[in-house]
Amino acid sequence: MTNEEFYNKVASGEMHLSYSSICALMKSPRHFINRYTAEKNKTAAMSFGSAFHCLVLEPKEFKNRYIIEPSFDKRTKAGKEAYSEFLESIGDKLTISQGDYNTAVDMSNAIFDNSALEPLLYGEKEKQFNIEYNGVKLRGIWDVHSDFAGVTDLKTCADANPKAFAKKAIWEFHYYLQGAIYTLENNTSFTIIAVDRNCFTSVITFSDDAIKRGLMMLAKYIENYKVLKQETIKGNVKVWNQGYEYWYPDGYEIDF
Repeated sequence: MTNEEFYNKVASGEMHLSYSSICALMKSPRHFINRYTAEKNKTAAMSFGSAFHCLVLEPKEFKNRYIIEPSFDKRTKAGKEAYSEFLESIGDKLTISQGDYNTAVDMSNAIFDNSALEPLLYGEKEKQFNIEYNGVKLRGIWDVHSDFAGVTDLKTCADANPKAFAKKAIWEFHYYLQGAIYTLENNTSFTIIAVDRNCFTSVITFSDDAIKRGLMMLAKYIENYKVLKQETIKGNVKVWNQGYEYWYPDGYEIDF
């Protein structure tokens, strides 16, 4: 999306916000616009997480989307040529190393073989939802949705220990905000299945108070977005150039 297309979508009200885009706005307007207009480069962790999600939620699709990358000695001319030929031959498929594939399979088996997690995996998989909140369009994808278990989200992490995971869930990733967005439509429960590369798993639930906290945060950032939208309608698109100072207009004070 070009900058002009971004401005037009915002001004016309056609822009759909998501949990991840609101997290970007929490950093700054510039982070928000970059999420839509900057070239996207997936990190290794993001690529691994996507492959793992596919193995768990849409296993029949895995071979259609991914291919295991053979070993190439990319230090040599022959290795580089062989690698280029390989990339040309796979079309739109995404690559995954043999090591990462083996780890993803082990992690997915840790979930499938765990009877405590079975009920959370029943239901519609990878279902997109669109809702409106305070005049702003929101969009997301439920990993699993059912009338019985509510919304379940699958997360890969460094440490699935629930106490360690909870710290990041609250202070770094604001998953209670995601829970608030994902349960707006039907007022259901929000649960996370966390799994690490050592194949340890945990189930993280969110209390009503946690979801209410997420709703308060959602309301706050939606209002800030609407202010930025009004400035965009007026033609003041420079508001999107603001960085971290947007949230600290008087400067970030360091005191001792």
